[in-house]
Amino acid sequence: MHTVSDGSSNKSKIAEIFLIYSLWFFVHSLVILSFFYFDLFSKVPLREDIQQYLTYANLVLAGFPEKSFPLVYPPIAMLLFTFTRLFTPMLVNYQRVFFLIMMVFDFLSFSVVVRVAGRTYASNKLWRPLVPLIYMMFLLFIGHLIYFRYDLAPAFLVLLALFFFQARSPLLTWLALALAVATKGFAIVIVPVFLIFLFREPILKTVKGFTLFLAGIGFFTYLITS
Repeated sequence: MHTVSDGSSNKSKIAEIFLIYSLWFFVHSLVILSFFYFDLFSKVPLREDIQQYLTYANLVLAGFPEKSFPLVYPPIAMLLFTFTRLFTPMLVNYQRVFFLIMMVFDFLSFSVVVRVAGRTYASNKLWRPLVPLIYMMFLLFIGHLIYFRYDLAPAFLVLLALFFFQARSPLLTWLALALAVATKGFAIVIVPVFLIFLFREPILKTVKGFTLFLAGIGFFTYLITS
């Protein structure tokens, strides 16, 4: 009897979580798309960054011509630009697809924020419902800086590293950090903080994790430059 009851309770909880997430994603998408409607359907690029992303993506697809080619962006960022380019070669459409891809990272980031906040403020019923609202208002405030740049991708990976760190999983923490640094260099400033706290874990796990971090950066750099 307990097993059946527990199973029904778990299904009910999963359904409730799914409903809440779906509702939030719908409302958030509606607000963001309404707020940036005219920008999204603009016939000119909103930022020079978008044009640079497309230029680098074209160079990657051309196999890096022999002329001098300064590698300005980290390897994962280059893969992201190139992935967006696969959908369209036109600058205006590239901007729109890029915006939608950033919205995907937005949703992923929100999911991680909710999980981390749920663990951190498990006993505080005030903060848990406020997190989605604060998150949405923050993104609306910096939308022009965030949706037409690729910063949401490394931000998601840093949040993912924080999630794994909170879950006491050193290897996954370092892997997420390696991906973050290989996407945008700012994530490197977080490494010393994680090192300090993760040294409380068994030393072998920390060494393995840090080795994975360095190997991950090296691999992704080789992948895009070879």
